[in-house]
Amino acid sequence: MKILVINGPNLNNLGSRDTSLYGKKTLIQINDDLLNLSEKMNVDLSFFQSNHEGDLIDFIQQNTPLANGILINAGAITHYGLSLKDAIIDSKLPVVETHLSNIHSREDYRRVSVLESVSVGQVAGFGWKSYVYALYLLVDYLNYVALANTGSDDKIYGNLKDHTNVLYHSPVWVFPKPLPPKAYEWALWLKEKTYEHRVKKSNRGGFQSPGFTWEEFQFRDHIQSILSEFDEFKELEFTNWWLNINEKGNSNGKHVHPGSDLSGIWYITNNEGLLVFEDPLVFSRQNLHGTLFDSTPLQKFNCLAGDLVLFPSDLPHFVEEHILDTPRISVSFNMSYKD
Repeated sequence: MKILVINGPNLNNLGSRDTSLYGKKTLIQINDDLLNLSEKMNVDLSFFQSNHEGDLIDFIQQNTPLANGILINAGAITHYGLSLKDAIIDSKLPVVETHLSNIHSREDYRRVSVLESVSVGQVAGFGWKSYVYALYLLVDYLNYVALANTGSDDKIYGNLKDHTNVLYHSPVWVFPKPLPPKAYEWALWLKEKTYEHRVKKSNRGGFQSPGFTWEEFQFRDHIQSILSEFDEFKELEFTNWWLNINEKGNSNGKHVHPGSDLSGIWYITNNEGLLVFEDPLVFSRQNLHGTLFDSTPLQKFNCLAGDLVLFPSDLPHFVEEHILDTPRISVSFNMSYKD
């Protein structure tokens, strides 16, 4: 997958240009952040910046045949660049528009974007992180469209054994699937909506929403579309779910999920820090004898955005300290066998 990352006028002066609005990072530093992220996402990025609209158009026309999508901050051209808009339309590529500042809270003329109507989405107001969020959303969109084009009736996952890892005589299943559009935005919205009612359980400094019923989960059909392929999961019903967001330095302590049979984690971003499982026997003996029996190697999972992980609810697990500047976002849930 190849994405064109395009920047317009004056963005080459980031770092020295009004830092109260645009931040202290240079464009080179932002591009380096995107490159580091793209390597983990297996995405190829092609960068271009110009202070001239015609140059941006030439770059799009020359690179359209080799590209899958466009991430663009057109700078001031955003507000009047009809020729650039036509070039984007002609490219027929999905576009995510991004801005460092929140253009909708600035001067009237800056609130108008001629590119908005030809973009699949817009990310604005998060400073340099706007680029990171925009890249996540564009890649998720492209993956989702590619999957949809395979046909909704196709079986994607094949044999359940191909997705099974056996840890301490317990199965742990991992199912990759592209995120649906708006998942990341939904998570940030839910955090803001429920922040005053956040709870503290296993989370160490991170955010955990209160629990919700399965009927209240906006993306339940997305999860169920995975599990419906396997007869082994058809006697299970979902009971509750909650949202987890860890910022840099946050983690989750060792715990189990009592009162349910299977538990799951759906990753909206990449899994940094890692999900770690521990031998249940060691876990139970630690409770009685401290660290005397702490000799079994831990099993670590490095999951990607979109991955669904299922495991027995009594399998002890924890989350290592998150190491990135961008948040680690996941949805956890429990399931029980039908009566």
